[in-house]
Amino acid sequence: MAHARFHLLPFISAAAIVTACGGNMSSGESNVSSIIDQNTMVVIDHSTPLNERAKKDLPAIGKMTGGCTAFHLGHGIVATAGHCFEKPKKSLAETSCHSTDIIWGQTLDTQTAERSRCLQILDYRFDDQADYALLQVDPAPSAAVEIKGDPREFSLSAQAMVIGYPKDKTLSWSGPCQASWASQSQTGSQFFQHRCDTLPGNSGSPVMDAQTSQVMGIHNGDADNQENYASFLPASSELIELGQKLDAPAATPKQLKYGPFGDQLNQDLVHFTKKQASFVSFDLSYDLEDGYDKLLVIDGLGRSHELTGAAQTHYEHIPTPLSLVVVTDYSGSSKAVALSSIRYE
Repeated sequence: MAHARFHLLPFISAAAIVTACGGNMSSGESNVSSIIDQNTMVVIDHSTPLNERAKKDLPAIGKMTGGCTAFHLGHGIVATAGHCFEKPKKSLAETSCHSTDIIWGQTLDTQTAERSRCLQILDYRFDDQADYALLQVDPAPSAAVEIKGDPREFSLSAQAMVIGYPKDKTLSWSGPCQASWASQSQTGSQFFQHRCDTLPGNSGSPVMDAQTSQVMGIHNGDADNQENYASFLPASSELIELGQKLDAPAATPKQLKYGPFGDQLNQDLVHFTKKQASFVSFDLSYDLEDGYDKLLVIDGLGRSHELTGAAQTHYEHIPTPLSLVVVTDYSGSSKAVALSSIRYE
């Protein structure tokens, strides 16, 4: 049986599944500036006139692989715009987001920044009524934005603000702006409008009450009437339920088996999270269509080992979060992946 340690394995850079976010939502690409009147956007540093609540939230606002902004709601739940991801071809459970990393709180004053990896897409909307995605990440960043009550109950006569990552910039502030409800004719719509300045990369940014820094929603893009628009978050009861599920005690199985596998999969098989252990060791056997289907083993340092064909190997003392992802082509002839003698350290 072969033995493998990640420092001996080839490093494969994670490929982004998203690109710079903006107005052209079908591809994620946009060169359209959403500047209304004069440009009020400023890069955040120690002199930026933000209230204390907003300053505490800055480490909870991150830049995603591909350029969108995201923000941590707590419990490892992260919100961003739905159009920052390709529309799932299958169910959310069969849609991997392993190539998406988030770096948190990058400002001019930041010396070091936390990094998380997307484990799964928990909820997804990108249609004529809403544009948001909720993700589970690991490790969860230490900071979270403050959510109190249902954002739909906010008075949008108050001023709003957007904090996010415009293209090629560190964390930036839009300055205060006006917000308003979406048209009453949009029955069931979760959209609202705001006049804060944004640029490509701001998709997924939190739209906040400028006075209290309470999160109102998620910035989506620019509209035709010289206004930007955003989506409300899902109801607070839904967020609480998600948090409770993710906070449940993590299982620590000693063996796992998967397969046979269908065609056109890009599916997470298992995640070993920081909550389960700091390191994991295990025996791995796999029987995949040689050269066409593959198994990705991605460790907590972002290193990826690609396996194909049929073999057995051993992984020793691998840092978490550790993910195993299966990717298949059209033939659906791969048979099995099995882990045994799993040890949590």
